[in-house]
Amino acid sequence: MSSSNSIIIFGPTGNVGRNAAIAAGKLGAKVFLAMRDPKKTIPGLDESEEKKGGFERVQADLTDSESVKKAVKDTGAKKAFFYLMHAAGDHMRGTIQALKEGGVEFVVFLSSYTVKEPLEDIPQQDIIPYGHAQVELQLLDIYGKENFVAIRPGGFATNIQMWHGDEIQKGSLKIQAPDAEFDGITAEDMGEVAGNILAKDQKDVHAVYLFGPKMLSRIEQVRIVEKALGKKFEIAEIGEEEAVQQYLTKGIPEHFAKYLAGKMAEIGDSKASFAVKDWEEGVKNVERFTGHPAIGFEEWVGRNLDRFR
Repeated sequence: MSSSNSIIIFGPTGNVGRNAAIAAGKLGAKVFLAMRDPKKTIPGLDESEEKKGGFERVQADLTDSESVKKAVKDTGAKKAFFYLMHAAGDHMRGTIQALKEGGVEFVVFLSSYTVKEPLEDIPQQDIIPYGHAQVELQLLDIYGKENFVAIRPGGFATNIQMWHGDEIQKGSLKIQAPDAEFDGITAEDMGEVAGNILAKDQKDVHAVYLFGPKMLSRIEQVRIVEKALGKKFEIAEIGEEEAVQQYLTKGIPEHFAKYLAGKMAEIGDSKASFAVKDWEEGVKNVERFTGHPAIGFEEWVGRNLDRFR
């Protein structure tokens, strides 16, 4: 049965998607969790919480447009949250068209702070902003500016775990550009903003930058984790070439590994990855859309120590 406040969340096993679902559910929306494998455990969302929220699971794969259309039609969802799939060769146009044809009327897309206007001018070799901008362009064409919101968050707090989690557990880290500064936006804040915008059908915005409340260098972030764990880490700085190898060992494709290491070198040289005024706007946006200040990196680490043990 369709409802104007029925929402389908793609990627609920991810930190942002899960928090978007929880936030929308708290505001009374009917939430469907679209998963490649509906039997899969959702980290951070146990069975009792799932039942309490009235969530329902449905099978769908963002790289399979027919499964997307079927999931939307079967659930009657009128709103959707999704994220970039680099594997989509058409910049997700088929997926977006499937959402539209299935009956979704309003979309929130998890984009990136690296995306700047005009979207058409972003060069293809700038992989992260280009990939996200191309999806935004498809949304503009299919949905129109008034029917989708692009969430453009800064540097994820979880990046430290993603890139250095194993090293933290061992107590020995190799870090490229230790002085490069990031905001450490949390999945909790990103998800809550996305879920609130969806549940409230907030169409008076289009692109929302989101940043954590304090700029910290990579080494400062590591020291915060070190202190929280009560450990002493061995830390070594590495260059761009060694960083490429580090990414490769984590399964990152070579072209993307070279891009990431090159960008990190640029950020390290300039210290900050974005302008102060943009960061200030993004911090204010978190409170604007959630009603509370953005969660700081130190607080987030304290809440998530098990991630690093």
